Amino acid sequence: MKKIINFKYYIFQMQTKKVRTLFILGALSSSLLTACGGGGSSAGSTGTPSTYTLGGSISGLVASGLVLSDGTQTAAIPANASSWTFTNSRASGASYNVTVQTQPTGERCTVTSGTGTLSAASVSSVAVACFAAGVVSTVAGPNPATSGYVDGVGSSAKFNFPAAIAVAASGNIYVADWYNNVVRKILPNGTVSTFAGTGLHGANNGAGTLATFNGINGLAVDAAENVYVADGGNNMIRKIDSTGFVSTLAGSLYPAEADGLGTAASFTDPWGITLDASANVYVSEYFNGVIRKITPSGNVTTIAGSTNGYVDGAKGAAKFANPKGLVVSSAGIIYVADEANEVIRAIDAQGNVTTLAGLPNRIGYADGNTTSALFHLPNAIALDTQNNLIVSDSLNNAVRKVTLAGVVTTMIRATPDGAGGTLGFVDGTLANAKLGFPDGLAIDTAGNIFLAERTNLAIRKIIP
Repeated sequence: MKKIINFKYYIFQMQTKKVRTLFILGALSSSLLTACGGGGSSAGSTGTPSTYTLGGSISGLVASGLVLSDGTQTAAIPANASSWTFTNSRASGASYNVTVQTQPTGERCTVTSGTGTLSAASVSSVAVACFAAGVVSTVAGPNPATSGYVDGVGSSAKFNFPAAIAVAASGNIYVADWYNNVVRKILPNGTVSTFAGTGLHGANNGAGTLATFNGINGLAVDAAENVYVADGGNNMIRKIDSTGFVSTLAGSLYPAEADGLGTAASFTDPWGITLDASANVYVSEYFNGVIRKITPSGNVTTIAGSTNGYVDGAKGAAKFANPKGLVVSSAGIIYVADEANEVIRAIDAQGNVTTLAGLPNRIGYADGNTTSALFHLPNAIALDTQNNLIVSDSLNNAVRKVTLAGVVTTMIRATPDGAGGTLGFVDGTLANAKLGFPDGLAIDTAGNIFLAERTNLAIRKIIP
Protein backbone atom coordinates (compact mmCIF):
# COMPACT_ATOMS: atom_id res chain seq x y z
CA MET A 1 0.00 0.00 0.00
CA LYS A 2 2.88 2.34 0.87
CA LYS A 3 4.48 1.75 -2.52
CA ILE A 4 1.21 2.59 -4.28
CA ILE A 5 0.89 5.84 -2.29
CA ASN A 6 4.49 6.79 -3.07
CA PHE A 7 3.92 6.08 -6.75
CA LYS A 8 0.83 8.32 -6.79
CA TYR A 9 2.84 11.08 -5.03
CA TYR A 10 5.57 10.76 -7.68
CA ILE A 11 3.01 11.13 -10.47
CA PHE A 12 1.57 14.24 -8.77
CA GLN A 13 5.01 15.81 -8.42
CA MET A 14 5.80 15.17 -12.08
CA GLN A 15 2.51 16.73 -13.20
CA THR A 16 3.12 19.79 -11.00
CA LYS A 17 6.59 20.27 -12.50
CA LYS A 18 5.10 19.93 -15.98
CA VAL A 19 2.54 22.66 -15.26
CA ARG A 20 5.24 24.93 -13.88
CA THR A 21 7.43 24.27 -16.90
CA LEU A 22 4.59 24.99 -19.32
CA PHE A 23 3.78 28.20 -17.41
CA ILE A 24 7.40 29.38 -17.54
CA LEU A 25 7.69 28.53 -21.25
CA GLY A 26 4.44 30.37 -21.95
CA ALA A 27 5.63 33.45 -20.11
CA LEU A 28 8.94 33.44 -21.97
CA SER A 29 7.14 33.04 -25.28
CA SER A 30 4.86 36.00 -24.52
CA SER A 31 7.85 38.16 -23.53
CA LEU A 32 9.72 37.29 -26.72
CA LEU A 33 6.68 38.07 -28.89
CA THR A 34 6.20 41.43 -27.20
CA ALA A 35 9.88 42.29 -27.61
CA CYS A 36 9.70 41.45 -31.33
CA GLY A 37 6.63 43.61 -31.93
CA GLY A 38 4.07 40.81 -32.05
CA GLY A 39 1.50 39.47 -29.70
CA GLY A 40 -0.70 42.62 -29.48
CA SER A 41 -1.12 46.34 -30.25
CA SER A 42 2.10 48.09 -31.30
CA ALA A 43 1.10 51.18 -29.32
CA GLY A 44 0.60 49.50 -25.96
CA SER A 45 -2.30 48.19 -23.98
CA THR A 46 -4.66 50.97 -25.04
CA GLY A 47 -4.92 49.57 -28.58
CA THR A 48 -4.38 53.07 -30.13
CA PRO A 49 -2.74 52.73 -33.58
CA SER A 50 0.79 54.16 -33.97
CA THR A 51 0.31 55.16 -37.63
CA TYR A 52 -2.19 57.56 -39.13
CA THR A 53 -3.53 58.53 -42.54
CA LEU A 54 -3.19 61.98 -44.09
CA GLY A 55 -5.77 63.52 -46.42
CA GLY A 56 -8.41 66.15 -46.84
CA SER A 57 -10.85 67.87 -49.17
CA ILE A 58 -10.64 69.21 -52.74
CA SER A 59 -12.80 71.94 -54.24
CA GLY A 60 -13.04 73.16 -57.81
CA LEU A 61 -10.92 70.47 -59.44
CA VAL A 62 -11.99 69.76 -63.02
CA ALA A 63 -9.10 68.14 -64.87
CA SER A 64 -6.73 65.31 -64.03
CA GLY A 65 -3.05 65.96 -63.51
CA LEU A 66 -3.03 67.22 -59.92
CA VAL A 67 -0.27 65.55 -57.91
CA LEU A 68 0.15 66.22 -54.19
CA SER A 69 3.25 65.48 -52.13
CA ASP A 70 4.05 65.38 -48.42
CA GLY A 71 7.79 64.96 -48.87
CA THR A 72 7.75 61.18 -48.56
CA GLN A 73 5.04 60.14 -51.01
CA THR A 74 2.80 61.48 -53.75
CA ALA A 75 -0.86 61.14 -54.64
CA ALA A 76 -2.24 61.53 -58.18
CA ILE A 77 -5.73 62.99 -57.86
CA PRO A 78 -8.39 62.10 -60.47
CA ALA A 79 -10.57 64.72 -62.19
CA ASN A 80 -13.57 66.05 -60.24
CA ALA A 81 -12.34 64.54 -56.96
CA SER A 82 -13.77 66.01 -53.77
CA SER A 83 -11.48 64.28 -51.29
CA TRP A 84 -8.08 62.56 -51.18
CA THR A 85 -5.86 60.48 -48.90
CA PHE A 86 -2.26 59.39 -49.21
CA THR A 87 -2.03 55.62 -49.66
CA ASN A 88 0.65 54.99 -47.05
CA SER A 89 0.14 55.77 -43.39
CA ARG A 90 2.67 57.85 -41.48
CA ALA A 91 4.12 57.15 -38.05
CA SER A 92 2.90 58.93 -34.95
CA GLY A 93 4.95 62.07 -34.38
CA ALA A 94 5.81 62.53 -38.05
CA SER A 95 5.58 66.08 -39.39
CA TYR A 96 4.04 66.76 -42.78
CA ASN A 97 3.98 69.57 -45.35
CA VAL A 98 1.56 68.95 -48.18
CA THR A 99 2.42 70.78 -51.41
CA VAL A 100 1.23 70.79 -55.01
CA GLN A 101 3.85 68.96 -57.05
CA THR A 102 2.09 69.10 -60.43
CA GLN A 103 -0.75 71.37 -61.55
CA PRO A 104 -3.66 70.13 -63.69
CA THR A 105 -3.83 71.55 -67.20
CA GLY A 106 -5.68 74.88 -67.25
CA GLU A 107 -6.02 75.01 -63.47
CA ARG A 108 -4.04 76.07 -60.47
CA CYS A 109 -4.40 74.57 -57.00
CA THR A 110 -3.41 75.84 -53.58
CA VAL A 111 -3.13 74.08 -50.22
CA THR A 112 -4.32 75.37 -46.85
CA SER A 113 -3.86 73.71 -43.43
CA GLY A 114 -1.20 71.59 -45.13
CA THR A 115 1.42 71.64 -42.38
CA GLY A 116 1.35 69.86 -39.05
CA THR A 117 2.23 66.77 -37.01
CA LEU A 118 0.50 63.39 -36.88
CA SER A 119 0.27 63.05 -33.11
CA ALA A 120 -3.08 61.72 -31.92
CA ALA A 121 -5.33 60.89 -34.87
CA SER A 122 -5.54 60.65 -38.63
CA VAL A 123 -5.72 64.02 -40.42
CA SER A 124 -8.45 64.83 -42.94
CA SER A 125 -8.39 68.63 -42.72
CA VAL A 126 -5.87 69.49 -45.46
CA ALA A 127 -7.84 71.60 -47.94
CA VAL A 128 -6.95 71.87 -51.63
CA ALA A 129 -8.69 74.55 -53.71
CA CYS A 130 -8.46 74.58 -57.51
CA PHE A 131 -9.49 77.29 -59.95
CA ALA A 132 -9.13 78.20 -63.60
CA ALA A 133 -5.63 79.38 -64.57
CA GLY A 134 -4.40 81.44 -67.46
CA VAL A 135 -6.99 84.19 -66.98
CA VAL A 136 -7.05 87.95 -66.40
CA SER A 137 -9.73 89.65 -64.29
CA THR A 138 -10.39 93.11 -62.86
CA VAL A 139 -10.10 93.49 -59.08
CA ALA A 140 -11.17 97.14 -58.82
CA GLY A 141 -11.89 100.07 -61.08
CA PRO A 142 -14.68 100.67 -63.63
CA ASN A 143 -14.64 99.39 -67.21
CA PRO A 144 -14.55 101.50 -69.34
CA ALA A 145 -11.91 103.45 -67.44
CA THR A 146 -13.11 106.48 -65.53
CA SER A 147 -10.80 108.50 -63.30
CA GLY A 148 -11.86 109.73 -59.88
CA TYR A 149 -11.50 109.24 -56.16
CA VAL A 150 -14.21 106.90 -54.94
CA ASP A 151 -13.96 104.18 -52.29
CA GLY A 152 -16.22 101.20 -52.85
CA VAL A 153 -16.34 97.58 -53.96
CA GLY A 154 -14.84 96.34 -57.21
CA SER A 155 -15.95 98.32 -60.25
CA SER A 156 -17.64 101.00 -58.11
CA ALA A 157 -14.25 102.23 -56.85
CA LYS A 158 -12.29 104.83 -58.81
CA PHE A 159 -8.58 105.68 -59.03
CA ASN A 160 -6.60 108.46 -60.67
CA PHE A 161 -3.35 107.06 -62.08
CA PRO A 162 -2.61 103.99 -59.92
CA ALA A 163 1.19 103.95 -60.18
CA ALA A 164 2.38 101.18 -57.87
CA ILE A 165 1.06 98.18 -56.01
CA ALA A 166 2.09 95.87 -53.15
CA VAL A 167 0.44 92.72 -51.81
CA ALA A 168 0.64 91.64 -48.17
CA ALA A 169 0.73 88.04 -46.95
CA SER A 170 -2.83 88.59 -45.66
CA GLY A 171 -4.03 89.14 -49.23
CA ASN A 172 -4.60 92.85 -48.72
CA ILE A 173 -3.52 94.97 -51.70
CA TYR A 174 -2.02 98.45 -51.34
CA VAL A 175 -2.12 100.91 -54.24
CA ALA A 176 -0.24 104.17 -54.80
CA ASP A 177 -2.97 106.41 -56.20
CA TRP A 178 -0.65 109.00 -57.74
CA TYR A 179 -2.84 111.95 -58.67
CA ASN A 180 -5.06 111.47 -55.62
CA ASN A 181 -1.96 111.54 -53.33
CA VAL A 182 -3.24 108.67 -51.20
CA VAL A 183 -2.50 105.03 -50.49
CA ARG A 184 -5.55 102.85 -51.07
CA LYS A 185 -6.22 99.44 -49.53
CA ILE A 186 -8.13 96.64 -51.24
CA LEU A 187 -9.40 93.73 -49.13
CA PRO A 188 -9.52 90.21 -50.61
CA ASN A 189 -13.27 90.70 -51.21
CA GLY A 190 -12.59 93.71 -53.45
CA THR A 191 -13.51 96.47 -50.99
CA VAL A 192 -11.44 99.61 -51.63
CA SER A 193 -10.76 102.16 -48.88
CA THR A 194 -8.26 104.94 -48.22
CA PHE A 195 -5.46 103.69 -46.00
CA ALA A 196 -3.45 106.90 -45.63
CA GLY A 197 -3.50 110.43 -47.04
CA THR A 198 -6.00 113.25 -47.25
CA GLY A 199 -5.78 113.77 -51.00
CA LEU A 200 -3.92 117.07 -50.59
CA HIS A 201 -0.28 117.69 -51.49
CA GLY A 202 2.01 117.83 -48.47
CA ALA A 203 4.51 116.06 -46.25
CA ASN A 204 2.64 115.82 -42.95
CA ASN A 205 3.25 112.80 -40.74
CA GLY A 206 0.66 111.44 -38.32
CA ALA A 207 -2.50 109.38 -38.41
CA GLY A 208 -3.51 108.18 -41.85
CA THR A 209 -6.47 110.56 -42.09
CA LEU A 210 -4.18 113.54 -41.37
CA ALA A 211 -1.02 112.60 -43.28
CA THR A 212 -0.20 114.03 -46.71
CA PHE A 213 1.90 112.86 -49.68
CA ASN A 214 3.12 114.29 -52.95
CA GLY A 215 3.29 111.96 -55.96
CA ILE A 216 3.66 108.41 -54.61
CA ASN A 217 5.88 106.43 -57.00
CA GLY A 218 6.44 103.11 -55.23
CA LEU A 219 5.18 100.83 -52.46
CA ALA A 220 6.47 97.83 -50.54
CA VAL A 221 4.96 95.91 -47.63
CA ASP A 222 6.68 93.82 -44.93
CA ALA A 223 5.57 90.75 -42.97
CA ALA A 224 4.00 92.90 -40.22
CA GLU A 225 2.05 94.80 -42.92
CA ASN A 226 3.98 98.03 -42.56
CA VAL A 227 3.87 99.85 -45.89
CA TYR A 228 6.95 101.67 -47.21
CA VAL A 229 6.36 104.57 -49.60
CA ALA A 230 8.65 106.14 -52.19
CA ASP A 231 7.17 109.63 -51.87
CA GLY A 232 8.67 111.04 -55.05
CA GLY A 233 7.48 114.63 -54.94
CA ASN A 234 8.65 114.97 -51.33
CA ASN A 235 11.98 113.22 -52.00
CA MET A 236 11.36 111.03 -48.96
CA ILE A 237 10.88 107.42 -47.93
CA ARG A 238 7.85 107.24 -45.68
CA LYS A 239 6.58 104.39 -43.50
CA ILE A 240 2.93 103.62 -42.74
CA ASP A 241 2.47 101.19 -39.87
CA SER A 242 -0.33 98.65 -39.76
CA THR A 243 -2.61 101.14 -37.97
CA GLY A 244 -2.15 103.76 -40.70
CA PHE A 245 0.27 106.03 -38.80
CA VAL A 246 2.71 107.76 -41.16
CA SER A 247 6.34 108.65 -40.35
CA THR A 248 9.46 109.55 -42.33
CA LEU A 249 12.11 106.83 -42.53
CA ALA A 250 14.68 108.80 -44.54
CA GLY A 251 15.11 111.86 -46.73
CA SER A 252 14.05 115.48 -46.64
CA LEU A 253 12.01 117.79 -48.82
CA TYR A 254 14.92 119.16 -50.83
CA PRO A 255 16.16 117.09 -53.80
CA ALA A 256 19.82 116.04 -53.58
CA GLU A 257 21.92 112.91 -53.28
CA ALA A 258 23.51 112.36 -49.89
CA ASP A 259 24.01 109.28 -47.76
CA GLY A 260 23.38 109.55 -44.03
CA LEU A 261 21.03 108.68 -41.21
CA GLY A 262 17.30 109.30 -41.56
CA THR A 263 16.42 112.86 -42.50
CA ALA A 264 20.13 113.74 -42.91
CA ALA A 265 20.08 111.68 -46.12
CA SER A 266 18.61 113.05 -49.32
CA PHE A 267 17.03 111.69 -52.50
CA THR A 268 15.85 113.03 -55.83
CA ASP A 269 12.54 111.54 -56.95
CA PRO A 270 12.80 108.07 -55.36
CA TRP A 271 10.76 105.62 -57.43
CA GLY A 272 11.03 101.87 -57.00
CA ILE A 273 11.12 100.39 -53.52
CA THR A 274 11.51 96.85 -52.18
CA LEU A 275 12.58 94.96 -49.04
CA ASP A 276 14.88 92.03 -48.33
CA ALA A 277 14.44 89.31 -45.72
CA SER A 278 16.32 91.40 -43.12
CA ALA A 279 13.95 94.37 -43.50
CA ASN A 280 16.49 96.48 -45.41
CA VAL A 281 14.80 98.84 -47.86
CA TYR A 282 16.14 99.34 -51.40
CA VAL A 283 15.24 102.38 -53.47
CA SER A 284 15.84 103.39 -57.07
CA GLU A 285 16.26 107.08 -57.82
CA TYR A 286 14.74 108.04 -61.12
CA PHE A 287 16.76 111.21 -61.81
CA ASN A 288 20.00 110.43 -59.98
CA GLY A 289 20.33 107.00 -61.61
CA VAL A 290 21.43 105.27 -58.40
CA ILE A 291 20.28 102.42 -56.16
CA ARG A 292 20.22 103.14 -52.42
CA LYS A 293 19.93 100.92 -49.34
CA ILE A 294 18.23 101.91 -46.07
CA THR A 295 18.80 99.79 -42.96
CA PRO A 296 15.96 99.31 -40.44
CA SER A 297 17.58 102.05 -38.32
CA GLY A 298 17.33 104.49 -41.25
CA ASN A 299 20.97 104.58 -42.37
CA VAL A 300 21.17 105.32 -46.12
CA THR A 301 24.04 104.22 -48.39
CA THR A 302 24.52 104.11 -52.16
CA ILE A 303 25.14 100.57 -53.40
CA ALA A 304 25.36 101.08 -57.18
CA GLY A 305 25.21 103.75 -59.84
CA SER A 306 26.65 107.22 -60.33
CA THR A 307 24.94 109.34 -62.98
CA ASN A 308 22.39 108.63 -65.69
CA GLY A 309 23.76 106.53 -68.53
CA TYR A 310 24.43 102.92 -69.44
CA VAL A 311 27.52 101.24 -68.04
CA ASP A 312 27.92 97.77 -66.57
CA GLY A 313 30.65 97.52 -63.96
CA ALA A 314 31.58 97.83 -60.35
CA LYS A 315 29.44 99.88 -57.97
CA GLY A 316 30.21 103.57 -58.54
CA ALA A 317 31.38 103.03 -62.13
CA ALA A 318 28.03 101.58 -63.19
CA LYS A 319 25.30 103.77 -64.68
CA PHE A 320 21.52 103.49 -64.92
CA ALA A 321 19.03 105.61 -66.85
CA ASN A 322 15.78 106.30 -65.00
CA PRO A 323 15.73 103.05 -62.99
CA LYS A 324 12.29 102.17 -61.68
CA GLY A 325 11.13 98.82 -60.28
CA LEU A 326 13.49 96.60 -58.31
CA VAL A 327 13.35 93.35 -56.36
CA VAL A 328 15.79 91.39 -54.17
CA SER A 329 16.19 87.63 -54.56
CA SER A 330 16.77 85.21 -51.68
CA ALA A 331 20.41 85.04 -52.84
CA GLY A 332 20.76 88.80 -52.30
CA ILE A 333 20.83 89.76 -55.99
CA ILE A 334 19.00 93.00 -56.79
CA TYR A 335 17.18 93.10 -60.14
CA VAL A 336 16.32 96.48 -61.63
CA ALA A 337 13.96 97.52 -64.41
CA ASP A 338 16.22 100.12 -66.03
CA GLU A 339 13.47 101.90 -67.90
CA ALA A 340 15.19 104.39 -70.20
CA ASN A 341 17.93 101.88 -71.07
CA GLU A 342 15.20 99.33 -71.99
CA VAL A 343 16.97 96.53 -70.06
CA ILE A 344 16.83 94.43 -66.91
CA ARG A 345 19.96 94.79 -64.77
CA ALA A 346 21.37 92.71 -61.90
CA ILE A 347 23.44 93.92 -58.94
CA ASP A 348 25.41 91.34 -56.94
CA ALA A 349 26.32 91.53 -53.25
CA GLN A 350 29.53 93.44 -54.05
CA GLY A 351 27.69 96.06 -56.11
CA ASN A 352 28.77 94.78 -59.51
CA VAL A 353 26.19 95.58 -62.19
CA THR A 354 25.46 93.43 -65.25
CA THR A 355 22.74 93.35 -67.89
CA LEU A 356 20.46 90.33 -67.58
CA ALA A 357 18.08 90.89 -70.52
CA GLY A 358 17.35 93.43 -73.23
CA LEU A 359 19.46 95.43 -75.64
CA PRO A 360 20.52 98.84 -74.27
CA ASN A 361 18.75 101.81 -75.83
CA ARG A 362 16.90 99.57 -78.29
CA ILE A 363 13.13 100.03 -78.21
CA GLY A 364 11.06 97.11 -79.46
CA TYR A 365 9.36 93.85 -78.73
CA ALA A 366 11.13 90.50 -79.05
CA ASP A 367 11.37 87.39 -76.93
CA GLY A 368 14.70 85.61 -76.73
CA ASN A 369 17.89 85.40 -74.72
CA THR A 370 20.09 88.02 -73.11
CA THR A 371 21.38 89.40 -76.40
CA SER A 372 18.18 89.36 -78.47
CA ALA A 373 15.16 90.24 -76.28
CA LEU A 374 13.65 93.72 -76.55
CA PHE A 375 11.44 95.80 -74.21
CA HIS A 376 9.65 99.15 -74.39
CA LEU A 377 9.72 100.95 -71.04
CA PRO A 378 10.00 98.07 -68.55
CA ASN A 379 9.01 99.72 -65.31
CA ALA A 380 8.07 97.22 -62.58
CA ILE A 381 9.51 93.87 -61.63
CA ALA A 382 8.83 91.03 -59.15
CA LEU A 383 9.92 87.45 -58.50
CA ASP A 384 7.34 84.70 -58.90
CA THR A 385 7.07 81.46 -56.92
CA GLN A 386 9.32 79.66 -59.45
CA ASN A 387 12.04 82.32 -59.10
CA ASN A 388 11.35 83.92 -62.47
CA LEU A 389 11.27 87.67 -62.90
CA ILE A 390 7.91 89.06 -64.02
CA VAL A 391 8.13 92.46 -65.74
CA SER A 392 5.47 95.00 -66.69
CA ASP A 393 6.55 96.04 -70.19
CA SER A 394 4.43 99.16 -70.22
CA LEU A 395 4.48 100.54 -73.77
CA ASN A 396 4.24 97.03 -75.21
CA ASN A 397 1.11 96.64 -73.04
CA ALA A 398 2.58 93.32 -72.05
CA VAL A 399 3.69 91.24 -69.10
CA ARG A 400 6.96 89.43 -69.74
CA LYS A 401 8.74 86.58 -67.93
CA VAL A 402 12.54 86.58 -67.54
CA THR A 403 14.41 83.57 -66.19
CA LEU A 404 17.46 84.21 -64.04
CA ALA A 405 19.48 82.98 -67.03
CA GLY A 406 18.09 85.89 -69.06
CA VAL A 407 15.59 84.08 -71.30
CA VAL A 408 12.58 86.29 -72.04
CA THR A 409 9.07 85.09 -72.96
CA THR A 410 5.69 86.83 -73.11
CA MET A 411 2.86 86.01 -70.72
CA ILE A 412 0.30 88.54 -72.02
CA ARG A 413 0.35 90.78 -75.06
CA ALA A 414 -2.65 91.34 -77.31
CA THR A 415 -2.28 91.33 -81.10
CA PRO A 416 0.39 93.89 -81.99
CA ASP A 417 -0.77 97.33 -82.99
CA GLY A 418 2.18 99.15 -84.52
CA ALA A 419 5.22 99.14 -82.23
CA GLY A 420 3.33 98.07 -79.12
CA GLY A 421 0.72 95.52 -78.17
CA THR A 422 -2.90 96.51 -78.60
CA LEU A 423 -4.08 98.84 -75.85
CA GLY A 424 -7.37 97.71 -74.33
CA PHE A 425 -9.41 96.76 -71.30
CA VAL A 426 -10.45 93.14 -71.82
CA ASP A 427 -10.63 90.37 -69.23
CA GLY A 428 -10.33 86.74 -70.27
CA THR A 429 -7.67 84.21 -71.16
CA LEU A 430 -4.03 85.20 -71.42
CA ALA A 431 -4.32 84.99 -75.19
CA ASN A 432 -7.38 87.26 -75.41
CA ALA A 433 -6.93 89.73 -72.55
CA LYS A 434 -5.86 93.33 -73.17
CA LEU A 435 -3.96 95.64 -70.87
CA GLY A 436 -3.70 99.42 -70.60
CA PHE A 437 -0.16 100.60 -69.80
CA PRO A 438 0.66 98.16 -66.95
CA ASP A 439 2.73 100.16 -64.48
CA GLY A 440 2.92 98.75 -60.94
CA LEU A 441 3.27 94.98 -60.51
CA ALA A 442 3.25 92.68 -57.48
CA ILE A 443 2.94 88.93 -56.85
CA ASP A 444 1.19 87.28 -53.90
CA THR A 445 2.27 84.14 -52.05
CA ALA A 446 0.07 81.96 -54.29
CA GLY A 447 1.76 83.26 -57.45
CA ASN A 448 -1.07 85.54 -58.62
CA ILE A 449 0.13 88.67 -60.41
CA PHE A 450 -1.47 92.06 -59.72
CA LEU A 451 -1.14 95.08 -62.01
CA ALA A 452 -1.77 98.76 -61.47
CA GLU A 453 -2.74 99.99 -64.93
CA ARG A 454 -2.15 103.64 -65.70
CA THR A 455 -4.41 103.94 -68.75
CA ASN A 456 -7.18 101.62 -67.59
CA LEU A 457 -7.20 103.21 -64.12
CA ALA A 458 -7.78 99.76 -62.67
CA ILE A 459 -6.24 96.97 -60.66
CA ARG A 460 -6.02 93.72 -62.62
CA LYS A 461 -5.28 90.17 -61.51
CA ILE A 462 -3.50 87.51 -63.54
CA ILE A 463 -3.75 83.85 -62.58
CA PRO A 464 -0.85 82.36 -64.61
